[in-house]
Amino acid sequence: NFDSIPSGTTMLFVNFEGVSMSGTNNFVISLGDSGGIETSGYIQDTGVAVNGAGTISGVSSGQGCPIPGVAATSLVTGTIMWILKDSSTNTWAASYSVVVQGYNVYRAAMGGTVKALSGVLTQVEIHNNGSDTFDAGSAGISYL
Repeated sequence: NFDSIPSGTTMLFVNFEGVSMSGTNNFVISLGDSGGIETSGYIQDTGVAVNGAGTISGVSSGQGCPIPGVAATSLVTGTIMWILKDSSTNTWAASYSVVVQGYNVYRAAMGGTVKALSGVLTQVEIHNNGSDTFDAGSAGISYL
């Protein structure tokens, strides 16, 4: 969890460097306000991964912005950009493209989502859609 995002933030960047999980669950990035992390109500929450052989896999989490194509030894590197689309409804739009490296296969993963929060953005959480644990790499945020 990254909390204490200041009020007035209009852009949020979630940055990954070689982040890995213990299994094949997809990464999910969810936003929150003072009431907590919101894990439902994400619209068009879709991620697509394409590997070097042209194989396409997709995922929709319902819990946030999903990153597909992850395997137990995968390393995810890249940035998810969230932009405040409408301040009157606290609606945020996300877009991303990241590299997923694993099993000597590189995947380009891209996707996005839209989410209206019940209040002003104060936090973001990186989690997964299962029970895997994070076992490598680092993640951080920056904002404007």
